[in-house]
Amino acid sequence: MTNFRKSVPMPANVVGAGAAKPKKPEINIVYIVDILSWPERDGSKVKMLGNIVLVPGAKMEKLYMTPSSQKISQETEGDEDMEVFVKKAEGIYPGNPLGVREFVANNIGVGVVLIFGEGCGDKTGDVLGSPCNPMKLKGSYSSDKDGVKNNMQYAQYVNDNEVIGLYDGEVFFAENHLAATAAVDFTIANGPIYQLPSLDATASVTAASIDIEHGTIITLIGGGGADPATLSSGVHGDVSIVLKDDTTWTGLDKAVINVQVYNAGATTYLIEQSRA
Repeated sequence: MTNFRKSVPMPANVVGAGAAKPKKPEINIVYIVDILSWPERDGSKVKMLGNIVLVPGAKMEKLYMTPSSQKISQETEGDEDMEVFVKKAEGIYPGNPLGVREFVANNIGVGVVLIFGEGCGDKTGDVLGSPCNPMKLKGSYSSDKDGVKNNMQYAQYVNDNEVIGLYDGEVFFAENHLAATAAVDFTIANGPIYQLPSLDATASVTAASIDIEHGTIITLIGGGGADPATLSSGVHGDVSIVLKDDTTWTGLDKAVINVQVYNAGATTYLIEQSRA
C-alpha cells in the first residue's frame, strides 16, 4: 500500500493536450558502462534530480530515428501484487549504410539508457532504462518494394516497477571539463560537468566566472586527494551557493553534487539539487 495522494486536474491547455508532439530526429544514448553517477528520483518516483554523470573520457551519443517513426510505450502487466511496467522504444533508421550496420553489429546485448526529447527544442526528456536495468537493442532489417530500413527496437530483459523517468538535466556530447583549480570558470563553452582536481591542500570551490543560463544544472565531480576541495554555502566568487541544510560538500574522489543555476538579476545562485 502507498500513502501517496495527488489530484490530477484538467491540463492547463486542454485543447490538443493529447495530440502528437514533434520529435527531435536524434535520440540520446548513454552506455551504462560509462555512467559514474545516476540521479535519484524525487519522492514522487518520476522526476530525476540532477545530471547523468559519465566517467572521464566518456560522452553521450546520438542515434538518428525518423521522427514520425519514433514510438515509446509503457504498459502494466502482471498478477495482483506483482505488477510491473513494460517499457519499449523503437524507430526507423532509413537505409542500410555501413555506419548503421556497424552500430547494430556492436550494440546487440549492450546495456544503454535512452533519452527522448519531450518536444522539438525542449531539453526535458523521457528516460528509459537505468544502470541496473538497461535497455537493449533488438533491431530488424528489411529491404523490399516498400523500401530499405532498419527498425531499431529497444526493450528491457527484466520488467520492473519503475515508470518512464522525466529528465530535465543536461544532455551533452563532450567530455567532462577538467578544472585546473578549485576556482572554476562555469561557462557555456566548458559545459555542465566539472571534474575537480586532486588536492593536497584543501580549497573552497569558487566561481571565477559564470555565463551559464538560468535553470541549467551544473555537476561537480570530486577529485579527492589528501585534502579535497569543499563547497559550502555563502558567496564564493561570482555566485552565491545555497546547500541543503547548509551542509558542506567535500569533493572526495568521484563524489558528485548537482546544483542549479538561478539568475536573480544582481545575484546568481547555485542551489543544491542532489548529491551522491
